Amino acid sequence: MELTERKKEDFVMAEQDVCETLEEMIELIFRLVAPRIICITILPLLNTTDKGGIFKGYVNTFDLLIGDEASQIPEPVFMAIASRLEGTRHIYIGDVRQLEPYARCSRLANPARFGARSIIDTLLTARAVPIAPLVTTFHAHPALNSLPNSFAYEGTLVNGIRAVDRQLLAGVVRFPNPAVPFVFVDVKGTSVKSAGHSH
Repeated sequence: MELTERKKEDFVMAEQDVCETLEEMIELIFRLVAPRIICITILPLLNTTDKGGIFKGYVNTFDLLIGDEASQIPEPVFMAIASRLEGTRHIYIGDVRQLEPYARCSRLANPARFGARSIIDTLLTARAVPIAPLVTTFHAHPALNSLPNSFAYEGTLVNGIRAVDRQLLAGVVRFPNPAVPFVFVDVKGTSVKSAGHSH
C-alpha cells in the first residue's frame, strides 16, 4: 500500500496519539484496579516491557509469568524475557514432542549459526526441572491426532474425546475422505505486511 508523504505524516501522528492514550489508560488501570492477570504474546511482552514500553514502570509488580507453548519459544527470546522480568517466577508449559513449526530462518542468522533451541529443550536438560509428559489430548478429532501420535509419541498419546464427539462440522459438510475429516480451502485474497513484519 503506497501512502503520500502527507498520509504518512498523518499516520505517524495518529499512531503517536494512540500510544499516548494507551499509556494513560494503562496508568489508570494499574492505579485503580491493578490487574492480577495480563495475557500477552511474546513479542508484545518484550516490546511493552522495553525502555519506553507501556508496562516498563510495572515490571516489578509482576509475580508470575506463565509461558505457554514453550516449545515455540526460542532460547534467545527466553533469555530476553528472563532478563526483563528477573524478579518474576517463571513457569513454562509445552509439549516436548510437539511437531516443530515451519519457520523461515536463514542458515546465516545468529540463532541458526549458534544452534539456538527452544526453551523447553533447554529446560529438559536441567535436573531440577519437574516434567509431566502429555498423556491425553482433547484438541482435535482422533483421526487428525493419528499422525503426531504415531510419528512423535510412538502410539502412546491417548485421545480424550471420541470421534463421535467431534462430528459438528462432519455432520454438515461432505469431506473427500469421510474417514479423515479434513479439507483444505483455498481462499483468494491478499495480505499487508505490518511494521512488525507479520501479515
